[in-house]
Amino acid sequence: MAGRNLHPLLKGLLMFLVFAGTAVLFWQHYENSLTKIQNKQSLWDQTKTLTPAQKEIIYQYGQFLRKNYGYKLIIKITNERVYLPRLDKRTIFIGLSPRHYQVFVTLPPILEKALGVQFVHYLQTEYFKDYFAQDKWPQRLLNCLKLIQKRIEQIAG
Repeated sequence: MAGRNLHPLLKGLLMFLVFAGTAVLFWQHYENSLTKIQNKQSLWDQTKTLTPAQKEIIYQYGQFLRKNYGYKLIIKITNERVYLPRLDKRTIFIGLSPRHYQVFVTLPPILEKALGVQFVHYLQTEYFKDYFAQDKWPQRLLNCLKLIQKRIEQIAG
């Protein structure tokens, strides 16, 4: 008699495991799809200069900012002049136009206040200055992100 009662329980347990496994796989697929969408929104390289490895570093940095500080990263690299898009109060925007030697950096107001207006001014006017002519701006961009992260970590303490 005990063997007959075990069989329906085993079927129920197996069905539960199948549904739970399906739910976990669906959730992982959703997370991966969301990450890909967020990555595409965070970087636009009209110049097609960045390597896949450099793009991946930028994507990881954007995910780091989102996960640890709630900031969104948008990087726009264009052949035209850089124009500031409409941004919310949680977005870090870096716009580069290597052809025009133009840099535009905007930080969320609270972050700009914490890091200092002089820091943002330095990034826009001095940090990339000699790197456009040498075509070394992609590496300088990655270094800029590291510098911003280092400064954020210093104030977050």
